[in-house]
Amino acid sequence: MKRAFLFWFLALLPLPVPGWSQTAPGQITVAWDPNVEPDVAGYRLHVGTASREYTQAIDVGNVTTNTLVGLDLDQFYYVAVTTLDTSGLESDYSNEVSCEPVWPPPSVTFTAPADGVAFTAPAAIPLSASVSPIGHTLHEVQFYQGDALLGTSTSAPYRATWNNVAAGTYSLTAQVIYDADLTATSSAVVVLVTNPPPVIVLSAPAEGTTYTAPAVVGLRASVVPNWHVVRRVEFYQGTDLLGSAASAPYRLTWDNVKAGDYRLGARLVYDNGAMMDSAPVNFSALRLRSPWRTVEIGRTGVLGSAGATNGVFLVRGAGTLGGTADSFRFVYQTGGDSGEIVARLQRTDQTDAAGRIGVMVRETLTTGSRYVFLGLAPDGVIRSQSRVSTGAASSSSVLGTATTPNVWFCLERTADGVSLAWSTDNRMWSSSYCAIALAPSTCFGLAVASGSLGLLNTTVFTGVSMIPNAPE
Repeated sequence: MKRAFLFWFLALLPLPVPGWSQTAPGQITVAWDPNVEPDVAGYRLHVGTASREYTQAIDVGNVTTNTLVGLDLDQFYYVAVTTLDTSGLESDYSNEVSCEPVWPPPSVTFTAPADGVAFTAPAAIPLSASVSPIGHTLHEVQFYQGDALLGTSTSAPYRATWNNVAAGTYSLTAQVIYDADLTATSSAVVVLVTNPPPVIVLSAPAEGTTYTAPAVVGLRASVVPNWHVVRRVEFYQGTDLLGSAASAPYRLTWDNVKAGDYRLGARLVYDNGAMMDSAPVNFSALRLRSPWRTVEIGRTGVLGSAGATNGVFLVRGAGTLGGTADSFRFVYQTGGDSGEIVARLQRTDQTDAAGRIGVMVRETLTTGSRYVFLGLAPDGVIRSQSRVSTGAASSSSVLGTATTPNVWFCLERTADGVSLAWSTDNRMWSSSYCAIALAPSTCFGLAVASGSLGLLNTTVFTGVSMIPNAPE
């Protein structure tokens, strides 16, 4: 019986080896061309561990592929096939193929990050992989972004961290080095790193600021682009656009602001028209009605303000009162060579202990003017203070202690000085006297000095009266 045919093996793992394929440890799959004669009944595989010395014959039926199982790893096997016809005759051996079942490569899986996970730049991305050795000796696991090595790990758990990752889309793999510097690579995972959103803060005016109407309000916004393209910053009062700034510093001046309460916001327009709004800032513009006036005396480092509504005076001031020159916020009326001012200190901020908040009789609005002051320091100490000669150093005395809102002050100008009186219940009053020569025309008013340059103190006065009131 003459049965000529071709015989081959297909190799799948671990490397292409023509003639056989290893589908699992200890098993191989063989395949051959069919015999085209009409009386073929089936095929028989012949297997041995030496060439042409077959110790096993396996009838596989009328198929052209078969998987041999239970083979020893790292042992050479030799395989040939014969054809059986319907009469029971068997052909000669086919050509012989040798093969060696070996361990398949280690299995490496990229476990973190998961495919499709997004991060925010600059990102710190934790990398991890799991490896099944499958009988091999593992040396290390390497983590890659494309061809760029990100890190290595020599023992389980296999981990590394990729730091300071900029925005972009990245393909990550893990590669295990095993045995004699052989490699196996995981499937790739793709991660997305995006820039964080920009940040915008309406930095001026500060929350709760008060102005004296009609006010000039300076608006300022701070922007952190975070790698985005800034197009402009828009400033709003409620929903009304006040104006915009196209480049840093992002500023706007709002003029002639009338008395009222206002809510401001800044909007950042960036990239291709995306928008982000700042947190809102609330401020008030208060009006002082004649005969009351307000002024910033000296250099306080930050502009104060003052206003009054229904007999409640809100005064914000920085600076210091003392030495040879003063800096503070003054709310005043002009008076003659006699007069009286009374006020209750309802509330004040706990600013620097050097602060002075109270009532004042002052000769002029210059920094070195003569004056008499009676009031409270933020630490609760009642103080009298005066400068009896223009440009001279001030002197100060401690008169007691008090806490708001239970403290009242009164200054009364007489022909040769100023009487001082204070109370913690508006019934029992203590008094003192300051001999001082003042010009016939003086200023009576409320003084707020926070005790520090650039730091505002907010104080509320109630029960304010001036006797006699200056003519309107």
